[in-house]
Amino acid sequence: MDPIGGEKDARAEQFLREAHIQRMRGRWGEAEALVRQALALTPRDAMGLELLGDALLERGEVDEAEASFNAALVEAPGKASLETKIARIVLRRAEDERNRISAELLFTSPRNAKEDRRQQTVAILLSVLCAGGGQLFKGQHLKGGLLLAVWLVSLTGALEAFKLVVGGLGGLPRGEEVNGGMAFFGLIGGLLYLYSILDAAGTTRRSSSAD
Repeated sequence: MDPIGGEKDARAEQFLREAHIQRMRGRWGEAEALVRQALALTPRDAMGLELLGDALLERGEVDEAEASFNAALVEAPGKASLETKIARIVLRRAEDERNRISAELLFTSPRNAKEDRRQQTVAILLSVLCAGGGQLFKGQHLKGGLLLAVWLVSLTGALEAFKLVVGGLGGLPRGEEVNGGMAFFGLIGGLLYLYSILDAAGTTRRSSSAD
């Protein structure tokens, strides 16, 4: 038997006993210092590595604690207490990540909802001012441009369309003629105007749902 090695083992064992006592008293700083002295003598001691992991975990050094537990598991394969502690760290890390994501969603969702409502209101108001305005605001340039162009041209038939509606209600003066083609074109413009408003609001809601 190597007398020097035996002396190291004895001293390391003494340090570990004292470390256990300090741990039971809740003095984790002293316990960690004693464990490190023991591991300096016997660096592959599974009990010392596990106790060091406990001390590190107690002061929040999760990654270092996990590394110490894994090192201990190499020296003591299949030890239930080590496997349990490693599993708890993995679960704790997953729980922390889930809480982080939930907090981010809680922080950003109200702001996103408020921004969506603002954009929806602006899009509708622009469509009320002119057909295609809401679509242009939402970045639908082709659709918005077409709606705006057709609506502007159809304004030339707006008066005839108005006269046609009034005539249908019996309020058109005698002798007043209605240009049917222009009136039809004006009605198309009115329908496009309504479509532009409804589509601007619907597009905003769909965009919010997609996000």
